[in-house]
Amino acid sequence: MGIHELMTVTFIGLFVGSLLAATEASATLPDGVRAVWDIERAHRVTTDTRERVSINGLW
Repeated sequence: MGIHELMTVTFIGLFVGSLLAATEASATLPDGVRAVWDIERAHRVTTDTRERVSINGLW
């Protein structure tokens, strides 16, 4: 197996692994709770040089 094939197999393995990790990390919300991803309704902390935006309480 050459270096290009090895790099391709490694890349595919990392990509598939990240997809599996992303689906396992998903959480279900409690009954009556709905995720709203709206930048206009997000909580903001602003200074002279930067702005932090929290959507659904996740910084």
